[in-house]
Amino acid sequence: MNSIIKKNTYFLIVIIIIILLLLWFLLIYHGDYGTTLFFGIPISIGFLMGYIQCIKINDQSKIKQYLYIFFKIVLVLFVFSSILILLGIEGAICIIMAMPFIILPLFLAYLFGNYIGTLDLKKRLHSFFFLLFVSPTTYIYDSNVLPINGIVTTTLTINTSCENIWEKLNSKIIFKEKPAYLFENGISYPKSIEYTNIDNYKSYKCITNNDSLDLEIISSIKNKKMQFKPRIQTIPMREISPYKNIDAKHLHDYFFVNYGIISLEKINDHQAKIIAQTAYQYHIAPKWYWEIWTNYIINDMQNYVLQSLKLEFHE
Repeated sequence: MNSIIKKNTYFLIVIIIIILLLLWFLLIYHGDYGTTLFFGIPISIGFLMGYIQCIKINDQSKIKQYLYIFFKIVLVLFVFSSILILLGIEGAICIIMAMPFIILPLFLAYLFGNYIGTLDLKKRLHSFFFLLFVSPTTYIYDSNVLPINGIVTTTLTINTSCENIWEKLNSKIIFKEKPAYLFENGISYPKSIEYTNIDNYKSYKCITNNDSLDLEIISSIKNKKMQFKPRIQTIPMREISPYKNIDAKHLHDYFFVNYGIISLEKINDHQAKIIAQTAYQYHIAPKWYWEIWTNYIINDMQNYVLQSLKLEFHE
């Protein structure tokens, strides 16, 4: 058994790498542009780097050489990310969030390309043909994936009546709670809302740290529930960038808020539970990873709003 493994070491390594890449693809197969960004492009670049620079891995110093390769890949990503930021194509927040899902497939593809490169020392370039299919295939797949829907619910108990809260919701509220770090550094959050009723058109005029928007009130039950939706989508975030108005496509094309709900539940005459809900959809893979981030950010934002509302009654 040991002799078989020894004779076919590199073949087994390639099989393991392919299996890991397939598993990686299964992790990220939901979304829109996700498989291209986190699978197709890193695979192509990693393979290309490994193939061209093929390094013979010596048995004596495998770990050191693998660490060197990994460090080189991280360095290349750092330089590439810096170029994206300097050109205003991307910002630091999204790059930091996405980095874990780019490093691994890039590293694995580099090892695979390195192995193929050592076999094809004459560099006939036959192996490059598969690169012509990787990114276009993932792009076609991304273009036909349905959006992912989610809803986040946040609750808070306030020591006042539903009637008092409802009255406050039908006025102007300036949010005084200190926002979390991510909001202070670019992610949109409301700074104030004002209830308006003009010619029977009811809405909230909302001022955020990045823009202003009109939230159309689509239904309301006095002292119980208010449901609203944005007429125009807000900017999800302003990226950390040397430029003021960076226009990263995913900031406005891949995340949408469907509607929001504020509900009130009476506990007693002097205490009420307030429930905030946001329904959203997004097109970015990997689904489970961005769902964690999205739910965390929306819950944090809703908690900020509810805590600010609570301050109105406990100052």
